[in-house]
Amino acid sequence: MAELGDAFSAAGQGFVSMEAGRTANIVARHNAWIDEQDAEIAMNTARKNAALEQRKGARIRAEQAVRFGKGGVQADVGTPLQLAAQEAVLASLRGSEELRIGAFEARRRKQSAAMHRFRGKAAKKAGKIKFMAGLAEAGAIAQDSISGAMGMPTGGKRRSPKTEETNVLGGISL
Repeated sequence: MAELGDAFSAAGQGFVSMEAGRTANIVARHNAWIDEQDAEIAMNTARKNAALEQRKGARIRAEQAVRFGKGGVQADVGTPLQLAAQEAVLASLRGSEELRIGAFEARRRKQSAAMHRFRGKAAKKAGKIKFMAGLAEAGAIAQDSISGAMGMPTGGKRRSPKTEETNVLGGISL
């Protein structure tokens, strides 16, 4: 009768492992969704900051033109023109830098989302494998119990599924 209890225990452990893997997959998918939302926010923020830099550059160029005009300096030739062109280039560079930083952050977040999904799928598969191993162990224990009750030779002492707690995908314990 104790063997039957061991069989149910092995099957139960397998089911718990499968549910733990499924739960880990759900959590990983949720974390991936959050990372994707953060990536979108990073890109939108970068676009907004780039546009602000462009407007800031235009405002500075307009202020320069007004000041040159007040001083009686012709703004469309020589040094004033060079200053305006330089400010236009700097504003463009600042805007481009904002976009580059935003794209980098978005790419980092999307890679993190992909890694969350991969880990979730791996945990789910590991849980299913442990479930199958638990069922196999339960079947073997039940078969040995029935064979022993009928006076037939049994398969001998079986190894418990508890001895193999780590996943082959990086030693993740489930």
